[in-house]
Amino acid sequence: MTGVKKTAPRRSRKKDNGLRYDTVPKKRLRFGVGGGFYVWLFALFFGLVFTQALHSSMSGLFFVSAMLLPVGALIYILIGLPQLTASASSDDGEVEKYAKTAFTVYVENPLPLPYPFVDVDITVPSDHAVRCESRRLTLSLAPFALYELKTPVVFSYRGRYEIGVKSLYIWDLLRIFRIRADIDSEASVFVVPRRITLEGPPDTGSADVDSDSSKSVIGAERSEMNDVRSYRQGDHMKQIHWKLSSKQQELVSKEYTMNSGKTAYLLVDMYPRWDSSDPEQCDDDVNEYAADTVVECTIAVAMRELNNRNSCTMLWYDDRSPSDVAVYSMESPLDFEKVYPVIATAPLSTTAHKISDLAALTDGARAIALLFVTPRLDAEIVSELIFACASSGISAISGTLKVYYCPPEPKVRNFDRELERRCLEQLAASGIKVEKVTEESLSSGIISYDTDITDTTGEDDAGEDEIEAAG
Repeated sequence: MTGVKKTAPRRSRKKDNGLRYDTVPKKRLRFGVGGGFYVWLFALFFGLVFTQALHSSMSGLFFVSAMLLPVGALIYILIGLPQLTASASSDDGEVEKYAKTAFTVYVENPLPLPYPFVDVDITVPSDHAVRCESRRLTLSLAPFALYELKTPVVFSYRGRYEIGVKSLYIWDLLRIFRIRADIDSEASVFVVPRRITLEGPPDTGSADVDSDSSKSVIGAERSEMNDVRSYRQGDHMKQIHWKLSSKQQELVSKEYTMNSGKTAYLLVDMYPRWDSSDPEQCDDDVNEYAADTVVECTIAVAMRELNNRNSCTMLWYDDRSPSDVAVYSMESPLDFEKVYPVIATAPLSTTAHKISDLAALTDGARAIALLFVTPRLDAEIVSELIFACASSGISAISGTLKVYYCPPEPKVRNFDRELERRCLEQLAASGIKVEKVTEESLSSGIISYDTDITDTTGEDDAGEDEIEAAG
């Protein structure tokens, strides 16, 4: 059985970056024939005719040799089948988006026999590292040879990528027969979204929350202590229970229950808003691009709230959850570390859901901010946002109503600026703040810029009529 290479052999290595890649149409059969098989049939027929016509010992010898040729070809392949090995490895198991890494494919021939015709089916990242795709690698293995194909790659999208070797096809010297060996050696690369530090104040500022319920280390002493725990890095000195620490000979911190459970609700739109099958409208990776910006913006906003000692609850539709909805409440950056692997790998939702339905899951009594992250604004979405804010019980006076708008403009052709302007005006007229987010501004830590809303009174009749009709 074909093995999987675990350690680098001590033989001389030959790096080959000029090998030919072919797109794999489908997986071949375990046993097949090549062009040499039809040449052999012609030679066999030729030998039979001349043997019968000449009655010569030489022609008879030629005919017997032609008959035994397939047997030798099969023996040659079967000798190499359990010995030829192939494997794949990655330089990094986990890497951040846009960070440089590399993967390597190894194919080894430990035998003194040459195998000039070997095909390897591998799974590699696509040109833009959007997803992995199958390729066929064609090479020739000299005796005692090790081919090492190392390819640098930069992943532009988050997610889990499986890079590996699927199958190995071994031919005989005359390409008469071919036998497939299944390898299934994979190296997983987990590409995580960027953690971006945002500038500016949090959306749940001290002015939004009562002074006796503001979640800060200094303000924690005004809350009720309900438990103690071991000291964690980052705990404030005032949280340490010095008397109990001296008895236990280790630092112990106080746990507090806040007097008020005010929190910022962060609603994340993970639905694919574009038809990526239409190349005239958008690129085929537009939804992945939009989802990455949405997730990175969500992470940045949540971390800004938590770093400022504010509570934050994230909600999004997630097909991995039994209820199709993921709800995670966080009180500190330590809580976020538990949620990060979940939101970092959140897939696009396969079922359409309304944002207003997601907002109905929030607790209006605890909410001090209602924050939405969406990649698109149109009449229907704006109508949902306005309805969700109105039904939440939060007003622009008592809390924060905000939309983080992350349009994938570089991936969309003929972007509708007029529709965008009308949507922004309607949201502003309803008391909902809008911060427009781009990948460039997010990378610099400034998630919004001027949206050029010249009229925030909602007097654009066409825009209002279109949105009201959608509602």
